[in-house]
Formats: sequence, C-alpha cells, structure tokens
Amino acid sequence: MAIFYITIAFSFLLQRGTSQLATHVNAGQYTGLHSAAWRGDLGLIREMVQAGTPVDIQSATGATPLYAAVRNGKFEAMELLVKLGADVDKRETTFNGTALIQAAASGQDLAIITLLDLGADINAKNIYGNTALHMAAQEGQARAVQVLIDHYADIHARDYNGNSPLHDAAWAGRSNAVEVLLKAGASPFKLDAQGTTPLVDAEQRSKLNRDYDGTIRLLKAAMRQKND
Repeated sequence: MAIFYITIAFSFLLQRGTSQLATHVNAGQYTGLHSAAWRGDLGLIREMVQAGTPVDIQSATGATPLYAAVRNGKFEAMELLVKLGADVDKRETTFNGTALIQAAASGQDLAIITLLDLGADINAKNIYGNTALHMAAQEGQARAVQVLIDHYADIHARDYNGNSPLHDAAWAGRSNAVEVLLKAGASPFKLDAQGTTPLVDAEQRSKLNRDYDGTIRLLKAAMRQKND
C-alpha cells in the first residue's frame, strides 16, 4: 500500500512540473528514480526521465538507478534505463565498480548476461583492479564465473597486486570457483606480485583454521597434471 501511494505521489509531482523533488528522497540516500528502478516500474521510470531526472543520477555512494535495477533483478528496467541513455559502465564512488562487477559478486547470472547484452565491459576493473571475474571468484559464485568465462572474460586478468581470479578464489578457499577456473585453463603456476602461486595462497590461509582442503587438493592435482 505504501508503494502505491509513493507511486501516485511521484506521478503527481511530475504532473506539477516539480521533477526536482523526485530526485531527493529517502534522506538523500536514494532518489525516486532509484526507487522506480528497484521496483521495475517502467512507466514511472519513463515519466521521471522525460520530466528531467538524470538517468544516471547517483546516490550518496554513487550508485545509479541501473544499480538498483540490477540488485533487484529487474531486467526490463535495466534495458529501459540503458535505452533512455544510462551508461552501462557508470561507476559507483565507493569502490569504483560497475554494475557488472556488482552483479558478478552477488552471483546474479541473468543480470550478468543482460548487462553484457547491453554492452557492459566484461573486463572493467574496480579501485583494486578487480574485474567481474575476480569478484565472482572471490565470492565463490561458480555459476557466475562460468557465465563470465563463456562470454570470454579474461581468466588471466591481474588486479593491482598481480592476483589472477584463480589467486582470489584460492585465497578465499572457494573450491567451486577454483574448479571452474582450472577447467577453463587458468594456470595454477602464475605468480602474483609477491611471487606467490594460488596454492601457496590457499596453504597460508588454511593456517587460519578455515576449510581449504578441497581448494588445496584441486590445485595440487592441477599442478601435478601439468608436470606429467
């Protein structure tokens, strides 16, 4: 019921020509356009943009309405926002990431595919040099890792510390992501900026009493296979 009245209120404001009010809601955190994108309200999105609300208006953290649509899986809203001029690679201000990087970290496979279809840069990097594939690997989002690989993400991409997606998956103990990356051809012998292999990363982290057995086993097997 509350959402219904909010929608009516926004429509009323737009009809009154006071679109500026629709860009300053929720204590300055998110705007009316963010709210419409989150809900997938295509009609309201069109109204607001046509009334003058910037399609890439940013929240306090730099998130655009496209981010809101991605987070809530509103694919038609994502497509509409880009059609209306949204920058699919617009960066938020906290980690300088893109909507695709966000979707990868959250394991939103369909959002990843939609963003790529809309022209997102699959190898864009955040403030740490992490690509979408790095983030999916870190978070153990194995299906997202596979989707990105299927769309030709660079499995050998390096962050600003020289870490590959395999390094990140190994460091985090994400054996499911490690397995997908190894099958796709990621090298277990690549060194990061400190001269460390993914296996060494996993072995060092295993000392913190986390479950790294599966990750270590996969990496050792891959290294033996390469040496045979």
